[in-house]
Amino acid sequence: MKLIDLKEISENVNLDDYTYLYSYVRDNMEHPEWLGTFERKEIEEILNNGGKIWLYYDKEIPVCSVFYIPA
Repeated sequence: MKLIDLKEISENVNLDDYTYLYSYVRDNMEHPEWLGTFERKEIEEILNNGGKIWLYYDKEIPVCSVFYIPA
């Protein structure tokens, strides 16, 4: 699988898909604390203050994401 083969969504991102993928990845990490812990409300607040999410799909399944958090 190559990134170029995936469908990218960066506007009106489905937060349910993002939180599902985030939880799945975090739950399967050896050191989940490295990823941090974000509740949906915190994610929405970050997005409302300059943050951005890119979600990548293989067909209809979210498989990768990028979460930009302004510092």
